[in-house]
Amino acid sequence: MVLKLHHGKGFFAPPNTDEQWRLQINGDARDTIAAFESLRILGALDRVKDLDKWQFRVASYNSSKSEANGVRIPTWDEIEAWVCQQRLQTILRERKENPTAPVRSLLEP
Repeated sequence: MVLKLHHGKGFFAPPNTDEQWRLQINGDARDTIAAFESLRILGALDRVKDLDKWQFRVASYNSSKSEANGVRIPTWDEIEAWVCQQRLQTILRERKENPTAPVRSLLEP
């Protein structure tokens, strides 16, 4: 089910349908985290062909804006997405070095 909603590069979206969809999918970093963790727990990450291209996106309404002085303070969503992107790169590197080792969670320190 999770992979049926995958549109590539870690982007998930609800199906194109007129019927009411009970699951809210925004396509943001938290949706990508949830999908990664679900696939990891199910042992199905090997079915994801573009895992190395996954991106943790921030919804535009949660992006930081530059203040009058040009300083831009990142939002929590931007920090969360950046941290997850860094952790994914580490996980992929570890997986390449030792393919038989279990995949760590993005939520582990």
